[in-house]
Amino acid sequence: MNIIIFGDSCASCKQTIKNVTEAANAMDSDIDIRLSEDLIEMVRLNVFQTPAVVINGKVASTGKLLSFDDAKALIEQYK
Repeated sequence: MNIIIFGDSCASCKQTIKNVTEAANAMDSDIDIRLSEDLIEMVRLNVFQTPAVVINGKVASTGKLLSFDDAKALIEQYK
């Protein structure tokens, strides 16, 4: 599973990165997490708000701070 988290240094982005990373680590899965601020990649994926989470090439969340439980549920949904 591949997860890309788009965001900058805003508080919501930092917290989303932390929560998604912790949720992925807690699930004992082989999950590759990458952080990106690449605007071209964001536009290609139609991501216009951060924080944004893309799982296996599909936009799972944009413009919302994800809690640990939200992140875990999204990861389960996109397995």
